[in-house]
Parts: sequence; C-alpha cells; structure tokens
Amino acid sequence: MLKTTKVYVLTFWLLLLGIIWTNNVAYTKSDGASANKCGLYGTQSTCAQCHSYSGTNNATNTLSFAGNPTNYVLGQTYTVTVTATAGTRYGFQMAAVVASSGVNAGTFTAGTGSKIVNGTVSGNSIAFIEQNAASSTGSWTFSWKAPTTDVGTVTFYLATNSTNDNGGTSGDKVKTRVASINGPTCNLAAPANPATSNISSTGATFTWAAVSGASSYTLLGRKVGATNWTTVGPISGTSKTVNSLLACTSYEWKVAANCSSGTAGTYSNTVSFTTIGCGSSGKTAIETTNFSIAPNPATNFVNIAYQGTDKATVNWQIVDLTGKIMKSGNVGVVENSQHINIDISDLANAYYMVVLNDGENNIAQKLLIAR
Repeated sequence: MLKTTKVYVLTFWLLLLGIIWTNNVAYTKSDGASANKCGLYGTQSTCAQCHSYSGTNNATNTLSFAGNPTNYVLGQTYTVTVTATAGTRYGFQMAAVVASSGVNAGTFTAGTGSKIVNGTVSGNSIAFIEQNAASSTGSWTFSWKAPTTDVGTVTFYLATNSTNDNGGTSGDKVKTRVASINGPTCNLAAPANPATSNISSTGATFTWAAVSGASSYTLLGRKVGATNWTTVGPISGTSKTVNSLLACTSYEWKVAANCSSGTAGTYSNTVSFTTIGCGSSGKTAIETTNFSIAPNPATNFVNIAYQGTDKATVNWQIVDLTGKIMKSGNVGVVENSQHINIDISDLANAYYMVVLNDGENNIAQKLLIAR
C-alpha cells in the first residue's frame, strides 16, 4: 500500500511539473520577441516566422505620431501610438532607421507595457521597441526623439501580432506596416547675386553667391513660358555651365542652397536670358522651321536639312554636351533647301548638338548617336 501511494504521489508531481513547464513554454514570448522581428528593411523576418494563421487575416494595426508631422524637427520628441485589433492578446515590435543608409535613427523611450531590445542587423546596431507583457487592449504609447542632425527621411518598420491566446503559435494574426517622416525643412537663405554669363547659341554659365551652411546647390531651368522645370544638381560649387541650349531661345533659371540631406532651401529670384543666334527681327537668319536632322537617333551618317535665306557660307559643328567641337565644316548656300551629309561613324554613342552658323547667327538641334 505504501509503495502504491508513493507511485501516485510521484505521478502527481510529474504531471504538475509538466503543466508548469508547458505553460512557461507557451507564454515565453509574451514579454516580447527577440530583436529583428518587425520586417526591417522590407527583407528581414517578422513575428510570422513563428506565428501563423490559416484563414483570412482580418487583423488591422495603426501607427500614429502626435501632430502628424511630415518633417521632423531636429531633437524633438514625438508621442507614438501603436494599436492592433482582432485578437485576444497582443504584441508588437518596431524600429526606426535612416532611409538612405539603414542605420538606427533617433531614440525610443519605452512607455507603459513596452521595452527596448537591441540587435545588430546587416552590420547596423538597431534599437527595437516592443511589448514587455502581452496586452489585452492592443494599444501602446511611447515616445520617439528625432535625430539631432539632419539624416534625411526616417523609415519606421512595425509588426503587430493579434493572438488567440491558446498557448501556441497557431491562429495568430501578424500585420506589418511601414511609415516615413521626411527630414527637417531646409531653412537656408536664397543665394544672392544670381547672374548669367558666357551666353552662346548653345550654352551659358550661371553663377551665384555662396550660402553659409550649404552642402550643395540645386539649379532649376526652363524655356520662358514652359510649365515644367529641369533640375540640375546637386552642384558642389557656386557656378554651372550648360551646353545643351537652343539658339535664339529665351530661358529662365533660379538656384537654391541644399542642406546636408539634399533638401533645397529657399530659391533665388528668377533670372532670364536669351541665347544668341537671332537676327535683327528676332528670328534666326537660317530658317529654323525647316531645320531637321535625319535619322535621329543616328548610327554612322546623318543628314542635316535647312532652308537658306540668302547667299552665304554656313559653318556646321557637331558639339558634345561639354561644349567640345567634335566635327566641323563649311558649305556655301543660296536661298533654297540645303542638305549636308556627315559621316559620324567615329563618334561615340551620346547626345550632341548640331550647330549651324552663317557668320552672324546660330541655330542648333540635339542629335543622339545610338548603335
């Protein structure tokens, strides 16, 4: 009888120990996952590596910042709220990184029900914030302090887990979310004294005064009357020469200093100029309406067709986009249609400008050599 009683008692304690051990295993992750389970960079793992759901995942999550900032203010602290739905108990993990480099961005401070865990991902030391105990409400509030220097756009990676609290990993609904906040607004002053010089039929040089704190500059240019601006930059110095303009054409441009993130500050006043190549009537001496290049793109030969308005000698040039003359020649013309056939087989694949000059005025057109 005593022997039987000992067996029963031993069996009872073994069963009790098994229940305790099973419960501990079932809820080990209730105090947060290991680092790097929020889908960082869009390539790393999430809670779904362990948790799964076979039906329709109707869980949702939200990520919000107090004030809904589009651009962060250097060193400012923001209140962050994360929510999840469609579960019985909930968990989450989140990280903030510099969009351009993937390094950690800013500083999280845990709130009620959350904690910080650290990990190294792709050589970057990353701070992850997550739950420190399973939540029955699926809501967490904590803070994020923006970087104290301009690092550009910051990307936030979030994963939430809406579990069914069955002690296992099945039937749990994982949702991810990615959000971004742009770098701070660039408050650099507009460059002073914008000026245009060295104006030719196909190019011009733009200059401006340096701005303290500028890491580079962005120039916007367009034909007068056009809607869209062409962006040139970033420019490291305080001048820029462009050699891809059209003759007898009016242009306008403006320039801004860039912050270290590349964001442009205030633009200068707009400066206008007209390339040379216009006669006294304001039109080119060689008719531009009948100026054509064929084929374009070209391979080994190109034919230039134009309308002569008077007896003259016309100089033709093929110029690369740095302003270097690659080919040139002269041809006599009269008042009628003219053609020049040019061998370009020795020129590299690239864009060029074909320029005609009658001794007084220029006209130009872009040529693409592509084989």
